[in-house]
Amino acid sequence: MIERRTLVKAAVAATLLASPLAAQDFPSKPITLVVGFNAGGGTDTYARALAGTINEALGMPMVVVNRPGAAGMIAAQFVTEQPADGYTLYMASAGSFLVKAMYDGEAAPVQPLEDMRILGQIGASIPGLLVPIDSPFQSAADLVAAAQDDPDALRWSHPGRGSLFQLTGVAFLQENGIAVQDVPFQGGSRARNAVAGAQVDFGFMGVQLQNGFESQIRAIGVAGSERDPANPDTPTFAEQGLPDVPLTNPQMIMASAEVPDDVAAIISEAIAATVEGETYGRLVTRAGLSVQGGTPEEARGRLEALQAELEPLVEATRE
Repeated sequence: MIERRTLVKAAVAATLLASPLAAQDFPSKPITLVVGFNAGGGTDTYARALAGTINEALGMPMVVVNRPGAAGMIAAQFVTEQPADGYTLYMASAGSFLVKAMYDGEAAPVQPLEDMRILGQIGASIPGLLVPIDSPFQSAADLVAAAQDDPDALRWSHPGRGSLFQLTGVAFLQENGIAVQDVPFQGGSRARNAVAGAQVDFGFMGVQLQNGFESQIRAIGVAGSERDPANPDTPTFAEQGLPDVPLTNPQMIMASAEVPDDVAAIISEAIAATVEGETYGRLVTRAGLSVQGGTPEEARGRLEALQAELEPLVEATRE
């Protein structure tokens, strides 16, 4: 039986064959950027910052459309079902998208590294370790010591099982030889609120979620090899003498894999020029998020490296 994904690819390929000179006047109409999460979240903020500033480099407006659900998979599938002409793009919370596909395996309707073409990276969400403002833990090392002494006394929150932030927490606990009961929530805001209300002892989520809640929560460590430029006062775990947890959530622009090379090049150049611009950087950092650019090749390499880091964690947490 011919798989549905094969039929979709055949359809978009036929579209391309019918219009071989499409890039000569590209773009000739607004471009739609589809976000797989609700408005107001980190990924949506990246999308709107890009859409609000790319007009000068692209020569056409970019319109953001939210199609939330299934860790971004619904939006990704929608994009692959449209003509692969560059007019419908995917704003990928690439780590979350990758994790969802890895858990789903062959049942995933879209595979990030096979069915999508990466056009560039525009940012990265940095997982942070957050505690209530009056927590006795002043550092990640303090928390590890307490958990090693009495792991049953602690609980931690995250934005949902199967999320990149949950896997970051799992990796942190495993690397430090501790086991603590998790409490999953639907989304980062709810996981943050559980920390702010001292319903849990700590949580793993995007470190930017502390911004605006400094009177209730504080970050005591971040994953990754470097500090988050948007939250530079929070040290990495390695800086605190703990094992490194090299997991971040790259934010990438993707298109259907069949998009023509010349169209992809036009979009990629516009993305790079915009991300390097002062206005885009100001909008993103104002939201407490980090600017991290990258060519399509660099972004793909980062996603492949992330997949390798995630494989043992996905297997260990597969239900």
